[in-house]
Amino acid sequence: MAAVLVIGGGAWFATKDGGDKHASKPQADSGGAKGGPVGSPTAPAAHKSELAYLYGEPAAAVAKKDDLKDALGIWFTDRYVVKNEVGQVVGYDIDTGARAWSIAAPSGTECTAARDQYDNMTAIQYGADCDKVMAIDLAAGRELWTEELPSGDPSLESAFDFSEMAISGDAVGVDWTGGSVAYRLSDHKELWRSGAGRCDDDGYAGGAQFVGVVECDLDTYKVQVVDPARNGAAKWSWTAPSGLQVSAIVSTDPVVVLLGTDDNLYTDVAVLDNGRLRSRISLGRDTYLVDADGAEKQAVHDVLVDKDTVYLALDGRSDSGGKTVGGVAAFDLGDGKPKWVARTTGGYGVDGIGFQDGRPLAYEAPDYGRPGRLVTLDPATGSVTPYATLGQDAFDKLDNGGLHNYYVWHGGRLYFVSKTIYSDESGQTYFLVYG
Repeated sequence: MAAVLVIGGGAWFATKDGGDKHASKPQADSGGAKGGPVGSPTAPAAHKSELAYLYGEPAAAVAKKDDLKDALGIWFTDRYVVKNEVGQVVGYDIDTGARAWSIAAPSGTECTAARDQYDNMTAIQYGADCDKVMAIDLAAGRELWTEELPSGDPSLESAFDFSEMAISGDAVGVDWTGGSVAYRLSDHKELWRSGAGRCDDDGYAGGAQFVGVVECDLDTYKVQVVDPARNGAAKWSWTAPSGLQVSAIVSTDPVVVLLGTDDNLYTDVAVLDNGRLRSRISLGRDTYLVDADGAEKQAVHDVLVDKDTVYLALDGRSDSGGKTVGGVAAFDLGDGKPKWVARTTGGYGVDGIGFQDGRPLAYEAPDYGRPGRLVTLDPATGSVTPYATLGQDAFDKLDNGGLHNYYVWHGGRLYFVSKTIYSDESGQTYFLVYG
């Protein structure tokens, strides 16, 4: 189920030093993207029963020599939807899709970006070797600042390989193979820095809290909630059981992570609270659908979390008539015990995309001759309620999207977003909007 979330006390986070102790206190602001506040009950609002195609943006061609270009990131203001694209960041009128502004950001093939935003600011990694950070004012459509990343490992083919970036409050952190650094987003003051050592930062997630994974001696993994206002000091730390790695962070408040091994990345859901294991849910084999748009810790899209429940999509199966039988399973955050299992009808598989009016919101993809739709699930019982259908053109239009897509539900609109654009694929789009 595709989540749009975004995810020992007193220990220092990896090997950071330096920084400024007066950074702003973190708070959640994801603009509808992954890593933001979890769902909470609100009064149901009127909505469209059919979501029509509104607009989309064709992707630029990628040179054969490059093979692919990553373009992670979509952000929102009250006026613009802003997309990280090949070589640029572009703001579009959120109502019409008309191009409003652009910022040049030439980059290597696999530069990353923050999925979150704070106070209408976000940041991307760019440069020929992904060796720079740019902070962007989303409301004004301008560059705030740029900064050269500290020297990467010269022994690696690309010094800034496997980069991850996260924003929580007024702090943006960047982690790559062999190093990490964090800046105050508003003025690019350095908050902390670490290099290669016995323990290295191994991935970040932002939004409501800044959460990081630390790898020690290539076999021990720790999850830490970081305080950017204290130079990256850990508020608390939890060590994963021996033999297990931290494969993903699916929520930063509450802190929920996925554990796994090299052979099976997702074996368990671990719910953490103030440095202790609150509950653990086994994923078994071929039971639940866990998908991701990449290898980053914040890349998983099919685990939804609210204040007291974890929602997992069942791995769809074909029935005797060839239709997909999917569903959603809910587990209690406190003890990890199952609450209910909801089965979908009509032959749809299910991808969760977030929360609407305090209820999990799921997307059922269109098929030939069958429109896609959105449904909500009752948090207490799992009962499924139709929410909206997609227009009849959805199957054809969405079939031409790029690979590594993910979904974003924002302002009553469903955004189909491409993270990676390939040189040998035609008809790719940066995003398509239904609303």
